[in-house]
Amino acid sequence: MRENFFIHHINHACVEVITPYSSIITDPWISGYCFADKLRLESQSSKPKLDKYDYVFLSHSHSDHWHESIKAISKEIQYSTFLIPCFDKENYMLRNVRSKFKNKIIQFKGEYGFLKLNKYQKIHYAIDKKEHDCSIMIKSLNQPDVYLQTDNLMPIKREKLLGKDKDNISNNISIGMYIKKKTGIYPRFIYSEDTENSSLELEILKDKSSIAEQSNHIKEINTTFNFLYASSIEYNDLKLDYKYPALEDSILLNEYKKLGINSKIVKPGDIIFNDGSLKNEFEKFIIPEKINSNEDVLIKLNQNVFLENLKEFILNTIYILNKKTFNKDLSDFEFTISIYKNDKKLITKIIKGVSYLKDSDHLTELRFNYSSLESIINNKWNFPTIRELTNGGLLIFRKDKKKQTKFERLLLNEIYMPNILRLNKK
Repeated sequence: MRENFFIHHINHACVEVITPYSSIITDPWISGYCFADKLRLESQSSKPKLDKYDYVFLSHSHSDHWHESIKAISKEIQYSTFLIPCFDKENYMLRNVRSKFKNKIIQFKGEYGFLKLNKYQKIHYAIDKKEHDCSIMIKSLNQPDVYLQTDNLMPIKREKLLGKDKDNISNNISIGMYIKKKTGIYPRFIYSEDTENSSLELEILKDKSSIAEQSNHIKEINTTFNFLYASSIEYNDLKLDYKYPALEDSILLNEYKKLGINSKIVKPGDIIFNDGSLKNEFEKFIIPEKINSNEDVLIKLNQNVFLENLKEFILNTIYILNKKTFNKDLSDFEFTISIYKNDKKLITKIIKGVSYLKDSDHLTELRFNYSSLESIINNKWNFPTIRELTNGGLLIFRKDKKKQTKFERLLLNEIYMPNILRLNKK
């Protein structure tokens, strides 16, 4: 490779970052499904250029970044050092990785900092503990800086701390790998009686808004060459009322250009060299073995127990939120939690009470997909939380489709986290 520096895009957020001083592979998802089997890769993965790496960087534990297909990359992966962020006291990501590999693990701690990989190279990190994500900047002597955003859209002020240390390695060229647009729940998974705006119209508005925010982000990070990645996905077994994605790549790039950002979208097999040039060297990656250990349903979903435990958890969460809210005005809430299978309602429970949070009556239903829940509780790889349902396994119904209230936002943030296996037990 050119001067022994290159970045190879394998698929989605998985890239090889190769310098004269180290080899790093990031966020390996190269085959199979994720997010309760609702997401799949848009195209085939490019064969890795290396078969062993000094480091494996895992930005967070979502299943499109921490996926069991890592086992198919190479048997030599067992000798790599894992680099992972620490998000909370429970340190569940560390426990999850240790349950799968016996590799050496180095954790990034605090909200930002750096790690000296060797005499000529450092890796700087910025952690968003609230959203559970991590960005890095790899700085190497006489080589371009490499910024990897992953899914991270933390406040610019904090992320600009990347690379700010006394013993800084300064380079004139930097390469930025940015996500195309915001992730998170999209309008296609939110429903209401409001028919003023279609899901497609709302999604285009959200995409354009996120492009504007991302443009400011790119300007502040101020990389020399900008590449867009980590959005190479398709929806599996979902009925959408419009073609996804809402904005085609050509339109998306034009939107960035309007805002003063020149960028390129990378595809599997694209190689980025140290002068910012791009060349596709795609070679089909043939997965050497069966890697999906999640095909057999061994644990059945106990529908009534699950909803009853979830109801109790939700009511307790609202009680805690009420104690933290300094507002004298009470408002009533009433919504349902339900489980559906093939558009047929299996079971539902009503949750009602009072809240100090405004517009608590705005949320009307949280609808869970039966097969998605069973997929998660039988997943032996990822931590089984409700957050894994956010790409189609959970549908949200509210009075106004465009508006997410503080009550809904805080409640969802809490119910995303419990272990579904516990909720499935009496």
